Amino acid sequence: MQSSITARIWNRHSQVSPFEDAAVASVDGFGDFASAPGALDLEADHNHDRVFFPHSLGIFYEALTQFLGFPHYGDEYKVMGLAPYGRPTYLDRMRRIVRLAPAGKFTIDLRFFNHQKGISYQWDDDAPAVGSLFTSELDELLDRDERP
Repeated sequence: MQSSITARIWNRHSQVSPFEDAAVASVDGFGDFASAPGALDLEADHNHDRVFFPHSLGIFYEALTQFLGFPHYGDEYKVMGLAPYGRPTYLDRMRRIVRLAPAGKFTIDLRFFNHQKGISYQWDDDAPAVGSLFTSELDELLDRDERP
């Protein structure tokens, strides 16, 4: 049996789907200054939407990974692996950091982050090194002394 799959190019990414209609979402750091592009219909430009820099769930996750004591670029997988063992103790505080907006968008409270102010990204000993992405205000909100 032979099937046909159509690939469409949208926002530098190839989308392959055997379906006539598809929803597309990509959540990342801030490539092309858009951290969360999405579309309901790849052929209808008016359905394309984005969350723009400096609002980024990728930066939020990387900053929280640093805050938790995993300093290396790419350590996020460790936090992802530990996540199922946690409890939503800080959920109310997280909702102060990431705010949902209409139409599935979001904003992050920039008081807690440094990335929009300019931080150091460099290459050290064959690995990327990133400066601190979070501010002392995040320290205060999540109260490091309160952590178990």
